[in-house]
Amino acid sequence: MLAKVKISKIAVVLFLTILIWVWTDLALDETYDVSGATIILTESDPRLWISFNGERTIDVNTIWLKGPASKITNIKRKIENHSLSLLFPLDAEKEGLVDSGEPLTVQNLIQKSAQLQDSGLVVESCVPETIDLSVVKLIEKPLAVECYEENGALLGVESIVEPSAVNILVPPENWPPDNWTPGDKAKVVLTRSEVEKAKKTPVQKKAYIQLADGQTRLSNTPVTIRIPPEEQRLKSFDITATIGFCFSDNMMGFKVELLNQSAVIGEPIKIRATSEAKARYEAQEEFKMILYIYDRDEGQEAQSREVHYTFRLEDVRNGDIVLDQTPVTARFRLIPLSSATGP
Repeated sequence: MLAKVKISKIAVVLFLTILIWVWTDLALDETYDVSGATIILTESDPRLWISFNGERTIDVNTIWLKGPASKITNIKRKIENHSLSLLFPLDAEKEGLVDSGEPLTVQNLIQKSAQLQDSGLVVESCVPETIDLSVVKLIEKPLAVECYEENGALLGVESIVEPSAVNILVPPENWPPDNWTPGDKAKVVLTRSEVEKAKKTPVQKKAYIQLADGQTRLSNTPVTIRIPPEEQRLKSFDITATIGFCFSDNMMGFKVELLNQSAVIGEPIKIRATSEAKARYEAQEEFKMILYIYDRDEGQEAQSREVHYTFRLEDVRNGDIVLDQTPVTARFRLIPLSSATGP
């Protein structure tokens, strides 16, 4: 009987000790300021463009948390080892902010977030305290469609898009032009494999526009894209061109004499290209042809070297321009300038 009484007393003492520890921990609240948090808007009604002044995300400079020391230590550890996300999603429609037109109270959003729901901590305040939302009602309008490769190159006349215009949701024309230009066109972007496929069989894809914050709006119906085969896509052109010489400072005391000038610049350059690539080649300020002169050429007799054609690298990579002749070989010699005293 005495043993039972002693055990009961020990149990009571242990219980009271634990209770005191818990009460002490709860009583000694700490505060912890968190930085680097971001609020991100989730998908909404496609007829609305909801943003933070044209941006999909906005930074929260500081969040002040308060709670028991053990809870503070726990969340601090999670933040430091990056196991707790500081990205807070916002469904503006679910929060009732679209219809009410009220600003977002940051403290309420953070407190209700999944990250802090069971943390035992209280969000005391945030900077900023509130954030204004921009809500624009989009309107449906017909837009012309342009076709692009995924590297950003315009396929232009090489692609046949049907229909050539689609209905798509866009901001009204009175929306600030830095966020949307009413004259913009809808885009269809094809991967390299889709480009190759479109040369053999029609490819269907939906056109889209991109808003200032990166959000997109798709057309309701897809367009059909056809690309003529390579032999039909590239046309033959003759380009009149002059030649430039490229050499180092060491060769500044010499001039280049072309021994077969008529063969080098007397005949046009024959190319096969798209109309756009041909126009870019003609419009470029660089010489259309370049003959490279090397230091080792000094003192040599007349020699021969193929010229270099300065096609735009992106056009070459995309197969939009090719040389349609054998590269011209220039015969030349170096003549010392009479006024030259040295390099």
